Amino acid sequence: LQGSTTMCGAIVGVTVLFELPIFHYSGVILDKMGHSNALLASFLSYVGRVWGYTLLTPETKQWIFALEMVHGITFALMWVAVVEKSRKLTPKGWGTTFQSLLGGTYSMLGQGLGAALGGLVMESYGSIVLFRGCSMLVAVLFVVRAVCSIVSKCCRRRSQLMDSINEF
Repeated sequence: LQGSTTMCGAIVGVTVLFELPIFHYSGVILDKMGHSNALLASFLSYVGRVWGYTLLTPETKQWIFALEMVHGITFALMWVAVVEKSRKLTPKGWGTTFQSLLGGTYSMLGQGLGAALGGLVMESYGSIVLFRGCSMLVAVLFVVRAVCSIVSKCCRRRSQLMDSINEF
């Protein structure tokens, strides 16, 4: 896209500026949205952002700043949701171990496989196919996660209703 090194540095700054408030107000955000919805919002923002990258040209490269604002939201919402949910699910005394496993899985397995497979796809088909493919993959994962969330809520409500009927 023929961006300057100054532009590349400024892009990182924009990303971080949009992450900070989400990390700071994570408790309020999770109280309002819940873990599942925060994760789903992260998925949706990823889909739009990554597809948006494929639309950029040297003439429209300034739009990278808007997309990087969304990157901050994507990254922060994902981490806030998974770290807090894992904290709630982890047995007492195992928090550090579980957070280490979570971070290691993301960093080593996720980024490692992503780099290896992404490199193969980019080399064979180009960056647009790679980015649009990743966007579509996360869109599918969004739908799967949303359906699982809805089914889970329905099952919990049914169980609560049955418990209420049995108590009556």
